[in-house]
Amino acid sequence: VAEGNSMAFAKYQNSFSLTAVLTTLLFVVVFELNWQGRVYSLVGTTVLFSSLALYFIKTKGFIAIEYNTKKIWHTIKESVGVLPYSVSFWFKNAALMLLIANLIGKYESGLYASAFRIAIIVNFAALSLKKVWQPYIFQLLAKDSAKDQVKIVKSIYLYLFLIILIGLVLIVMAKFIVELALDEQYHDATPYARYLIVAIALQALFAAMGELMMFFKATRNLTFASIAGIVLQYGLIFGFGLYSEFTVMTVIISTIIAGIFTFVLSWRMVSRQKSLPWLFFLSKKTKSKDCI
Repeated sequence: VAEGNSMAFAKYQNSFSLTAVLTTLLFVVVFELNWQGRVYSLVGTTVLFSSLALYFIKTKGFIAIEYNTKKIWHTIKESVGVLPYSVSFWFKNAALMLLIANLIGKYESGLYASAFRIAIIVNFAALSLKKVWQPYIFQLLAKDSAKDQVKIVKSIYLYLFLIILIGLVLIVMAKFIVELALDEQYHDATPYARYLIVAIALQALFAAMGELMMFFKATRNLTFASIAGIVLQYGLIFGFGLYSEFTVMTVIISTIIAGIFTFVLSWRMVSRQKSLPWLFFLSKKTKSKDCI
């Protein structure tokens, strides 16, 4: 994928999935190993395809045995800087299930968890798109050419637009998906699913800005944005609980507000790292008016 060869990556991923399914059937159905067969299948398939990936990476010259203290320290520092961002998704979403279960009730927690399973589709779709978008945008940014700046902005806008479009489609189909995928007792999760889709989509938009900040090695900014978003989210959650009523909807609304904040903040941080023609379409209109 990093070389821009999305078709080769798709073949690799599909081969991995097919092998995992076939070996699972072999171990579970033929050898009757029950759940252990599924574990053996996943471990074996992962080891096999990881070895193949390392082999192909080495044959292309991307792996070399070289000891460089400065590079190792730089890699560790950058990795630690990204750590809060990496775990922020858990704090923004999964940890809330424990909070809701303890403060509201298990039934509401079940509704939230069911709605979350529907909303998380946005994140899966965004991750799939990112595998194609990330190498392309990084190549354009690496060129650092003035003529490619509009291409960079258009690519960012297209990626963000696709995430929003996927979210809108899921919002429209939320009721149908909930009734199709969940038991009748969880059909009340539909409103939660719709609002959670908005929250997860905003987090995906923030993740897009996060990729750009990682390219610019602005991990401190990324860490600050992640932590600030979490602090704001939980501050709003407990604020709603103190001054009005603590409900699942107030939790989700707090998550949406925090998502808007982190997205806008991260966009501002990216703009400070590199000046890009975000309003290029307005300049074109201005030029056409001048010509008239």
